[in-house]
Amino acid sequence: MQPWWAAAATASILVLGVHVIGGGREIARPLLDAPGLAKVPKFVSYYCWHLATISIALMGFCFASSAVTGSAELARLATVQSVLFTALSIAIIVGQRLSPWLYPQWAFFLVVAGIGLMGFR
Repeated sequence: MQPWWAAAATASILVLGVHVIGGGREIARPLLDAPGLAKVPKFVSYYCWHLATISIALMGFCFASSAVTGSAELARLATVQSVLFTALSIAIIVGQRLSPWLYPQWAFFLVVAGIGLMGFR
């Protein structure tokens, strides 16, 4: 068992929980309940919400698989994914002049990326 990738898998699943439970209540539900939003942007956004859910779940699976097998390929993929998610979050926050504390995705994915990278030491 590779402990760093097992920890990254656990962190990914925790991020998934925050996304599904907290984000579902704070983001997805209000999106679906928004009365003035046209159907196409509403449901394309909702679809993207589910794509994020699947991506985070797959990230956890990739880390877990690498933790068990010791094979680095899926861990590398998941680590790159979390680095890119971190970069995207920061780019949007900076580009749109948003508060990083109101958009904490960057921090969640930064932690996952950092733990994943430790597995390559």
